[in-house]
Amino acid sequence: MRVQITTAAVVAVLSLAGAASAGTFDIQPLGPVEGMTDVYATDINNAGQAVGYIFDASGNRRAVRWDDGVANVLPDAGQARHSEAYRINNLGQIVGLSMSDGGSEQAAMWNADGSIVPIGALPGGGYSFANDITDGGLVVGSSTLGAGGQHAFTWTAAGGLVDYGSFDSDNAQYFAGFNAANESGKFVGTGYRLFSPFHAAMGQEGVLEVIDISPQAQFSMGMGLDVNEAGVMVGYQNDGSGAPEAAIFNGDGTYVGLGHLGLGESWASAINDEGIIVGRAFGDVEGEWVTKAFVYIDGTMHDLMDFVDDGSGWELFFSADGINDRNQIVGSGIYNGEIRGYVITIPEPGAAGLLAAAGLALVQRRRR
Repeated sequence: MRVQITTAAVVAVLSLAGAASAGTFDIQPLGPVEGMTDVYATDINNAGQAVGYIFDASGNRRAVRWDDGVANVLPDAGQARHSEAYRINNLGQIVGLSMSDGGSEQAAMWNADGSIVPIGALPGGGYSFANDITDGGLVVGSSTLGAGGQHAFTWTAAGGLVDYGSFDSDNAQYFAGFNAANESGKFVGTGYRLFSPFHAAMGQEGVLEVIDISPQAQFSMGMGLDVNEAGVMVGYQNDGSGAPEAAIFNGDGTYVGLGHLGLGESWASAINDEGIIVGRAFGDVEGEWVTKAFVYIDGTMHDLMDFVDDGSGWELFFSADGINDRNQIVGSGIYNGEIRGYVITIPEPGAAGLLAAAGLALVQRRRR
């Protein structure tokens, strides 16, 4: 089923209205976990609960939920102590992956009370992961199969796993997965043939197929990473060659490029219902690899470091991975020499406040 995004939906993203006096940005590091080395934040819900994962000194990964900035390590499916949390819905349900006692990393869901529900893999598959969960409890992700290849799936507590296939579901050389879903049952993700570039993909609940929405060129490269309740899909895409940039997908093989802060490449990781987009831009600058987290609003991409005061302790934001409908952004950066997750709260009145603050910050910005 091919779904077409209307021109009005795209215009809504690119033309957020207004101007107002700026508030003060609230930038908070997420609380550490004893014995941890690195902290990565991946998503935040409308209640302000953030999720992600930490590494300990032995290299183990542990899924974490932050409540009011305080870290709570989530249980694992087995004894291996390897898990990652990727998304959280507004009911506090979390999805990601956890390693089983059998040694396979597989999709998992954590309930609001922190208890874990193993999701498993499609028939014969060993590896799987869950990338998003709606408020209705619909989980999307990707799983290997016993016959080879990898397929996109959905899962519910009542109905279990449902196989949505790939671009060629009968061919073991094809791989696919869904990265995000909205409450209307629209999915975005990726698909590709082995040794070929990734393509952006979409799907619809109940229609068991994965639709290629990237331009059809030999070296076309793209991926869908998020979709909001208006059905606006974001991710990254190139024009058939070269490096990809953050993009809004129209669903028909065309897209709108959003820029890359002059670094050559960028990804759009998340979009909220107001149409604010966050992600990362990266590239080589005079022999040095540079990565910057961004927020995209009213047709302009802003470096998040433009909103940080000197002496804050933050040296770099290298990713912006999630944004809720209260305009709180989560991601990861360098704080006092350590990799830490953060929550940035955009001041009221939301998008307009960001635009006004950006104007002041660009005037006062120091060179980095």
